[in-house]
Amino acid sequence: MLIINSAFDKYPLALAFQTLGLHLYGDQWTGNEIRGRRVEDPTSILEARAPLEIRVEELCLLINEANRRQKEVVGGEAIIEINREIDQLDEERNQLAKQLFDIGEPGSGALDDHGEWKRFVETEGQLLKGLGSGEITVIGSHGTVVKKELWRDLSEEFGCDWVRSLIFFPKIESSNLMQSGHIKEDEIVLWLDTVLPINPSNIEKLTVERRARIRFKELVPKYDGSELRDDYLEQMQAEFPKLSERAFIRIWNELATDKMKKAGPRARK
Repeated sequence: MLIINSAFDKYPLALAFQTLGLHLYGDQWTGNEIRGRRVEDPTSILEARAPLEIRVEELCLLINEANRRQKEVVGGEAIIEINREIDQLDEERNQLAKQLFDIGEPGSGALDDHGEWKRFVETEGQLLKGLGSGEITVIGSHGTVVKKELWRDLSEEFGCDWVRSLIFFPKIESSNLMQSGHIKEDEIVLWLDTVLPINPSNIEKLTVERRARIRFKELVPKYDGSELRDDYLEQMQAEFPKLSERAFIRIWNELATDKMKKAGPRARK
């Protein structure tokens, strides 16, 4: 897990966003994603242009070759024929140029910019999910705790600016409508332990226990009252053969709900 050290044991929102992005994407993360600049996927435009551009290149070669032959032909009919050939090739090239103009051309670096936009959307979604569940909490500069319901609802009266680490409160929540926001360092570090990286190389760096913790976190909301602790132990060790029972117990004690723990372990036969 990639953690950016923060002063004063707290992470301003901008630093929390960047830390999560690094955790998810590793060396794919540029740091510019936090700006949230929307860039549409240029793939469809590039795919539409590709065969036309190839044909234009072919036509340019054919026209150059025809122009070379034009200088060598002798006789009126031969000259008329080669001129007609050049005109036809040139007309086709002009038609393709018009089609390319109508399709449009993505800006320079559009694919990279779209990649940054996609990483922003995913990172913001993960952060909002953690804030909306209450697993991590934002505290304003005036001590106002941002309720998890605000992150879940994202009403028009509430908002945030990741770049400037600002929270904009509804009047009903605080008289200080704009405050800088931060997350406690120990809180975000523990939460990141339950977030699965997206970059495969980052996943490979995780220990078996951390991967199992992330997987168990996914199972907790699906608890229907019938599974006991040892049922989960069997499932987790089936998915992660190197997971020890002691490591699972640590995960269980940390993430299992009170209702799950109340059921107790299954009696061993």
